[in-house]
Amino acid sequence: MRRILAAAILGLMAAPAVAQPAPPVANPAPADPARLELARQIIAMAYPGDAAKTLVTPMVTRMMDVMRANMRTPPGFDDPGLKAILDDFLTSLPQRIEPTMERHLPLLLDAIGQSYARTFSTEDLQATLAFARTPAGTHYFQRAATLMADPAVTAELGSLVRDSQATNMAAAQDFQQKVKAYLAAHPDVAARLKATAANDGKAPAAGH
Repeated sequence: MRRILAAAILGLMAAPAVAQPAPPVANPAPADPARLELARQIIAMAYPGDAAKTLVTPMVTRMMDVMRANMRTPPGFDDPGLKAILDDFLTSLPQRIEPTMERHLPLLLDAIGQSYARTFSTEDLQATLAFARTPAGTHYFQRAATLMADPAVTAELGSLVRDSQATNMAAAQDFQQKVKAYLAAHPDVAARLKATAANDGKAPAAGH
C-alpha cells in the first residue's frame, strides 16, 4: 500500500498543470460504518500520524533518486549550467511538495480507508487488522516502505524509468509533428492560437 501511495504522489508531482477544472467525480456509495472503523484502524497502523515525513517523503525521495539516476537528459540540457538547474529542480521536488502532502495526506488516507470499507468484507478487514496487530504484521508495516530501496527493486525501477522516458519522448515527438501538420493545414486555427498567446502575454491595463 505504501508503494502504491508513493507512486500516486509521484504521478501527481509529474503531471502538468492544466487550466481546465477537473471533471466532476461521482459520489461513491457511503461505506458501512462498522467496516469503515476497521479500515481506519488498519490505516492508522500502516500510516502513523507523522507518516508524511517518516514514510511517504523518504519513499518519494528514493524513487526520485532512481528517476534522476536513470532519466535521459532532455535535448538541449547537455550544457553543464542547464543540467545543474535541472538537477536542483529534481532534488527540490520532494521538499517542495512536502507541505502539500502534509495537508492532503490525512484526506487521502481517509479516502483509502473508505475504499477499503467498500471493497472488502468485514471478515477480510478483521483478518487484516488481526495480522497487523501480530509481531509479523507490525514488522511488515514498519519495513514495507524500505522494500523500495532493495537493489533488485531499484534496478527494475531504473529500467522502467528509462523505457518509459524513451516511450514518452517518442510519443511527444509524434504529437508535436501532428500538431504542426494540423496547424499548417488549418492556418485559421494557427492564427487564433497566436492571437490568444499574444493577448495572454499582454500586461494588464493601468487601474485594473
